[in-house]
Amino acid sequence: MTISTEAAALSYAGDDSINPLSITWKYFAKSHVVATLRVSDGTETTWVLDTDYTLTDAGVDAGGTLTPIVAPATGETTVITLEPPNTQLTDIPLGGSFPASSVEDGLDQAAQRDSKLEDFQDRTLRVPKTDTQSGSDLELPIDSDRASKFLAFDASGKAIASSGTVDGTVPVSTFMETVLDDTTAPIARTTLGAVGLTGNETVAGVKTFSGNNLHTGTNAFTGDQTINSGSLKIGSSGEGILTSDGTTGMTITTAGEFNYPTQPAFQVIPASNQVDIPINATTTIVFGTERFDIGGNFASNTFTAPVTGKYHLEVSLDLVLMDIDNDSYTLNLVTSNKTYVNYYRVDVEISGDQRGNMSLSVLADMDASDTATISFTIPNAGANQVDVSTASYFSGYLAT
Repeated sequence: MTISTEAAALSYAGDDSINPLSITWKYFAKSHVVATLRVSDGTETTWVLDTDYTLTDAGVDAGGTLTPIVAPATGETTVITLEPPNTQLTDIPLGGSFPASSVEDGLDQAAQRDSKLEDFQDRTLRVPKTDTQSGSDLELPIDSDRASKFLAFDASGKAIASSGTVDGTVPVSTFMETVLDDTTAPIARTTLGAVGLTGNETVAGVKTFSGNNLHTGTNAFTGDQTINSGSLKIGSSGEGILTSDGTTGMTITTAGEFNYPTQPAFQVIPASNQVDIPINATTTIVFGTERFDIGGNFASNTFTAPVTGKYHLEVSLDLVLMDIDNDSYTLNLVTSNKTYVNYYRVDVEISGDQRGNMSLSVLADMDASDTATISFTIPNAGANQVDVSTASYFSGYLAT
């Protein structure tokens, strides 16, 4: 027969079924057929005749059939190749009739060997035809030189065994393999334990920042973070630092102005005049209208500290119909830790009934859940006639 086409490798996808696999080229011996199973993870196994597969008789021009003994699974691939040995076993006797059949079979097997060698060559690394290197310059270093090293190329393009100490490169370590398979920069930074600079990322553990670090996106910081030198830059004007639940805790403008939109702060005023404050008593001043209350910490005439800190507290009472016979007034700013007072001597400060003002401003030390209220004391003198007007106010904020 003639061989007009090369015996190409045959590939069959597994489907969990035992199906006869067609071989479309002639093979002169069963041993010339090689079956390889490639599983889903890329591992290849060369099958053994009559153990892993059976094969129809050799010498048929149309080819034959290979039947697996165990069905290849879905995701696995069976590859069948023709690999005749590099031998010539035909002995042509001297004299007699011309052994045309033997000669043709020998030529056919020679063509098959050429096809096998060409296939092997096509699967090898080769340099272009115009490459300047040739001969021994294309040889790999000897085994003792390349042991535990990796293939690299010098400045002229010759193959060398590199340990990573000469040309500035290093072999890939086991740890770096875990980085190289990361598909995005944030994932790689997480693997490295590096600081995230862009996107929505979390920086965990104890980190030290050196130099000028620019953070964009929404970045969460946990653990102890230290700015060792340089500066920390946070986005553009109006961007800032968020709390763990995503609430903006601080913003910074390009002019360097800081704003703390969630910082506890309040201001309240009376909803109406509180009239005829009684004598011989201490009366709580009623503030029924909130002008603002960031954090919702004021209720029932009482400010409650949400966290431990130093709070600036300020009160101003606008007093109407002050009675000269009342003798004195005491303004009380009462906190859980201390009561702050402002004493007013009526019979000295005024002549006749009139309007006046009492105020008090302090930096108070308060623990979380401590309270602050305003009260007014009049001794047992004069009439119950002084009023606290709506021009009064009580305000405060967390200073530090």
